Amino acid sequence: MSKQPHLKKYDVILMFENTTLLTIQNESKTLPTDVHLVKYTDDTGDTKLDAVRAHSMSDIFDAYYDFNIKTVQSITSGYGTLKPRLYNPPVEPKE
Repeated sequence: MSKQPHLKKYDVILMFENTTLLTIQNESKTLPTDVHLVKYTDDTGDTKLDAVRAHSMSDIFDAYYDFNIKTVQSITSGYGTLKPRLYNPPVEPKE
């Protein structure tokens, strides 16, 4: 099962999967203020970082925990500069 459809059930939007802090910092001018970074360890023991949008950190934790990611190390916020209601995500072109 893919992570993105599962997270949507919890109103959590996956913006960047397996990204870096530097990438998020470089994109902060184009991201909404409700972006959270989720640091977790996957099944192979690798530490990964995802950028997600959600109303609360508990929604994020619940979504990841129910997706069978039991080792959420941290959820941090404070990234992005745009008001969430003014954020328009880029639209992917239809083929």
